[in-house]
Amino acid sequence: MQAVALIPLTWRLVRPSWAMVFVMAVGLLARVAGWHAAASFDRDGASLNQAGLAIAWDVGLVFAAIVAGRLVVASIARTRVLDHVVPSLLAIGWLLRFGDLGHCYFAQCHWTAEAFLYFDLTFLPSIDPLVPALVGLAVLAVAGLIYRATLVDARARTRLSHQGGSITVVRRAVLPRIFAAAIAIFAAAGPLFDALHGPEDVYAVRLIPELNFGLQWQAWRDQSGPLTSFEPLQPDVRARLHRRGLVPAVDLVPGYPLVREGLHEPPFPHPPRAATATGDDTGPPNVVMTVVESLNRLFVHELSGRYRGAMPELSKLARQMTRVDGFYNTASPTIAGLVGMLCSIHPPSHPTELKPREKDAGATAFTCLPDVLRAAGYRTVVIQGTDKEATGIARFFRTHGVDELHGRAEIEARYADREHGPWGAYDHTLVDYVQTEYTRLEKLRRADGRPFFLLFITTDTHDPGVAPADCALPRRADGSFAVDDVPDGAAPRRLLASYHCADKELGRVGRFLRANGRWDRTMWLITADHSAYRTLASRPLFAPVKDETGWTFAPVPLLIRDPRHRLPARLATLAGTLDVGPTVLHMLGLPIGRHSFTGHSIFGRRRDHPMLIGRVGGRLVFLHSGTTWREIPMQLLNRACERNERLLHHGQQPITACDLRAWVRWQDQLWRARRLFPATMYWGTTAPPG
Repeated sequence: MQAVALIPLTWRLVRPSWAMVFVMAVGLLARVAGWHAAASFDRDGASLNQAGLAIAWDVGLVFAAIVAGRLVVASIARTRVLDHVVPSLLAIGWLLRFGDLGHCYFAQCHWTAEAFLYFDLTFLPSIDPLVPALVGLAVLAVAGLIYRATLVDARARTRLSHQGGSITVVRRAVLPRIFAAAIAIFAAAGPLFDALHGPEDVYAVRLIPELNFGLQWQAWRDQSGPLTSFEPLQPDVRARLHRRGLVPAVDLVPGYPLVREGLHEPPFPHPPRAATATGDDTGPPNVVMTVVESLNRLFVHELSGRYRGAMPELSKLARQMTRVDGFYNTASPTIAGLVGMLCSIHPPSHPTELKPREKDAGATAFTCLPDVLRAAGYRTVVIQGTDKEATGIARFFRTHGVDELHGRAEIEARYADREHGPWGAYDHTLVDYVQTEYTRLEKLRRADGRPFFLLFITTDTHDPGVAPADCALPRRADGSFAVDDVPDGAAPRRLLASYHCADKELGRVGRFLRANGRWDRTMWLITADHSAYRTLASRPLFAPVKDETGWTFAPVPLLIRDPRHRLPARLATLAGTLDVGPTVLHMLGLPIGRHSFTGHSIFGRRRDHPMLIGRVGGRLVFLHSGTTWREIPMQLLNRACERNERLLHHGQQPITACDLRAWVRWQDQLWRARRLFPATMYWGTTAPPG
């Protein structure tokens, strides 16, 4: 009898109201529609089983919350308040769990397990107050309207139709359901946005938010202290990776397998230019590095043959500088790209070096380009239009040889009367600031003879295109676009216009550097922090080249002006992000002693090692053999290793999935064990603790 009595009780606990089912169904349909629109199931490893399991998790989680809430309320009082509260919480949950509200506002990255280690409350004061205000209003609106929408059930509607007439029915029954429909659509925006903008394996169970909370805690615990030991690579695996130029052959310093003595590069192969500078301008050249947000080779007509007119200034510079064909971004997102570019090492997505609690001193020693240049007498300056504290960039720069870091606060203080974008200073304001700082550094060099390294990072081309509102593609007299291959749709056109307007500012930088003799005393490099991601705005732009580029890794520009050497107009070499730092040092000819760079100079040994590895933390890896390439999520890499699969079938000794997995795990152990470079040998701003 007791078992029979439990049946109606169980039904009362799990019975969903119509509002709950409606809101949840719309949200789930929006997520599936987003997956379809983003072509998620066309990607490597896509699985209907994974998607179904993820959706089943969502549904099960919602009903578990309903049962738990009703049990709590039932133990307090006999009331149906949960029939009104649960739909409100459900709608709010869709927004919080799938709206990606953490991106660059709260967690400073997408809501994945790796991202939570970036969480830093000191970043909150820099948030635009409008953002949390709008989120709060949205939550209140959802809660209030969904509560109002569930006040009337079917029996009440029938009773009202007999008691109050049609007007009362409309006011108390129809309107609430209209509100419920509106709220359901509003709540569906979250999962739709997430499905469209999520990573390549968004359908995987690994990205379920609740699981990520647990994974985040585990990652935080594992990263909380250094390892006392780590497992070295197996000798046969290390030998195979060494032949590909990916790891040193032996440990120069016991326990620190990345340490090398010098660059091991041959003499610079290109002849020197005739000296043109005199007086105070003699000596090492100044070094300027321009890092363009999310720039693909595709958008530069001179490099890709497409989108003529979109970036004419960069196309012109490509004819005036040395263009490196075959250059790929192999690290992402921005902070990982900067670490890879300047330090020639792959960080995990939550490197110990960037932990929030490490405010003024890094936890892991590793050498970077600014370290070496400052030791050689250079001033080192970094300028970015965004907040300096975002994603740990400030902590990274402060502990790796950067004398001055200028960000959003400094730029907005100097140009307080100008409009600024959602990420910070627009590129035209950034370039004005850069030119002023370059002029100041020139004066300082004339006073004391010290050259300078100036790195600046643009913003306007960040997806979905955050250039000023008046930014537009050029048109001819007849009203047609003066850019080839312009796609349909406002979103991709807006993004392409942002590239066009950013290109104008790059042209201004070029003209500035060509004036007053700067061209003959400045080494200039132009590249990207990473390639443009595949999003709703950018996907139509990639449609013509879908077979030539990956979802995350792709060819990006690398343009070089070397005032000291006669470089060729074009250089065809497979190279990646980690090769930038060694290339600059090779061109400068600086003796750098011991270091932890893992890349190779594009003008030296890189051509002897036609193999690139890229990664996005523990989520995605990339492999390029020179003729074929592959992107693969880590979970698929694990399965490929279980099958002892060869990832690429080109070459005499291709790297297997198990080799690549071993390399990723070994590298992460080096970060956790702080075995990248001995702290006692590090010459950065603040020697990291041993």
